[in-house]
Amino acid sequence: VLRRRPEILLIRGVLGCPKSTMPLSNVEVLARARSIRHLDLEARYIGDDNFDKLLPVIRFLEHLNLRFNGISAKGAAVLGLQLQGARCLHTINLSGNPVCGGDGFAALCAGLAKVPTLTRVVLRDVRLATAEDAGHLSLFLKSHKQVEELDLSTNPLGVAGYKALVPGLAACTLLRNLILARTQLNNEGERVWKGECMCVCMCVCLWRGEGKGE
Repeated sequence: VLRRRPEILLIRGVLGCPKSTMPLSNVEVLARARSIRHLDLEARYIGDDNFDKLLPVIRFLEHLNLRFNGISAKGAAVLGLQLQGARCLHTINLSGNPVCGGDGFAALCAGLAKVPTLTRVVLRDVRLATAEDAGHLSLFLKSHKQVEELDLSTNPLGVAGYKALVPGLAACTLLRNLILARTQLNNEGERVWKGECMCVCMCVCLWRGEGKGE
């Protein structure tokens, strides 16, 4: 009789309480089984220096939740390198981590572009605020046209950010849900959207109010 190996691993911390977390050794041990498909480490406060323990399991994951882990642009660069080995990942959630800024976010976007199966990207409140960072994300979208859902809510994109993002959005013909709640989409930004993204408007749900779902 074969033992059933775990496919879902939830090790959540308490938001706002870094001391509530436990070592990530459990992840490292279970990774050897190569059975985990869904890894939820929300509010674990991993930071920028503990991604080495995730490397053995990332290549087999289908869903990865790293919300609220104190990951900065430095950690984003390391994660980007590790994601290049992922071959099954469908969903990644990095919400609540200040991953944007310079080369770190560029490396993250480059790593995401190497994941052939990725269809859902959640980047709520990651401090996406500049045209430069929006441009990196746009390049990822251009090379990854199979993305079906993109959540950028609670990021102060502004008009310049929208303009940099538009070419990538226009390339994503399979995009079904684009969540832009609380991203400072003013009248000018709305005109940019309507004028340059009409090719995808018919299949995108544009939410300007409260974000929906997770």
